[in-house]
Amino acid sequence: FRTHTGTPANSITGGGVFIFNSEPTITDNEIVNNVLSSTATRYFWGGGIYMSGGSYADPIQPVVTNNLIDGNVNDAGPGQNQHSATSSLGGGLYVGLYAAPTISGNTISYNVAGTISAANHTGTGGAMTVYSLAYSPRPEISNNVIRENSSANFGGGINFGQIYNGSFYIPTRGLVQNNILERNVSYRGGGIQSNTSHALIRN
Repeated sequence: FRTHTGTPANSITGGGVFIFNSEPTITDNEIVNNVLSSTATRYFWGGGIYMSGGSYADPIQPVVTNNLIDGNVNDAGPGQNQHSATSSLGGGLYVGLYAAPTISGNTISYNVAGTISAANHTGTGGAMTVYSLAYSPRPEISNNVIRENSSANFGGGINFGQIYNGSFYIPTRGLVQNNILERNVSYRGGGIQSNTSHALIRN
């Protein structure tokens, strides 16, 4: 199956695949050249795949394996000013608060989150941005080739975000192991950027 060149009007999430409160297995597909495009909102999530839903006690557990996730673009453009900024979270994939996916054996390449030159704009996670709070299970990112992705600000390959509850930051979670990360580009964290996070990164 191949999903590509999706530019739905006013889309803000999941240019290629949108997952919410469900647990699909997505295997042996090409999710390529999708573009998030909208003039109605300042916040974009997941140029290729978006996944969210579930709860802290029961996170969703989709499986994404052996896919080509390539050339997807998540670029909200410049904001009007610092009080009306824009954000592009996850060029290839966005993993939301209560998602604990298995992302394994994929080639994730040439995805883009944001434009470095854009004013009043934040782009994170060229390959993927993870905002999951799921503890058991937690997101597992393993045995992927993550290559030539870019983001404007944080995590050219992978970005682990942080959640602010109004009083303090809550750490995000995930396991990253046995991946190849090469030639990813960002202002901070070309390969991986981790903010307030309990992510475990190992080979």
